[in-house]
Amino acid sequence: MSSGLLASTIDTITRTALGSGGFIPLDRYPQTLTNTDILTFQTAAADVAFDQTYVWIPEATGMVNKFFINIGMIMSMTAWTDNQNVWDTVQVTITRQGGDDVIFDRTYAVGQSVGAIGHHLFLIADSVTETPIRIRAGNPLEIHIRTTNTKTITNISSFGLMPFYPQQKPASAADPLFWTHSGILWFISRDRRN
Repeated sequence: MSSGLLASTIDTITRTALGSGGFIPLDRYPQTLTNTDILTFQTAAADVAFDQTYVWIPEATGMVNKFFINIGMIMSMTAWTDNQNVWDTVQVTITRQGGDDVIFDRTYAVGQSVGAIGHHLFLIADSVTETPIRIRAGNPLEIHIRTTNTKTITNISSFGLMPFYPQQKPASAADPLFWTHSGILWFISRDRRN
């Protein structure tokens, strides 16, 4: 993985609809207030889909009753001549490490057709309240994030994950923004089973 530099205005912001599990209050996940518009994002090489696995190692045994996926993804179109580059999907899969036990697998339809140079954000905000997940201290979970797109041969773009992302486009370059941290919030309770 390499990093890209975002140092200009954001052209579009698209959001998922929250899942049926309910809303998460804004103050429950980390934010940073700043008026900078320069940050990096994690990306593969140009014209390569983003395909990265992250590992979470629980520190305690318990039950995950709900979790909130809060991830900012970006498509940065760096060269364009004609036609469209369509950002199709972002898929998030959570499995137990070393096994085929799929805990969560959801594909989010982006559907952005981009025909110009610029930065395009897709924000995943999904509250998941499916079957409780039993976790054990020290047993890792893998979070796999991947993108798909349909491009024309003459256009160049990079797909990446933004560690911090703005919730809205600024009115001017001097306006401060709340930058939200990408990640997953786990709501864990004690496992009462023996």
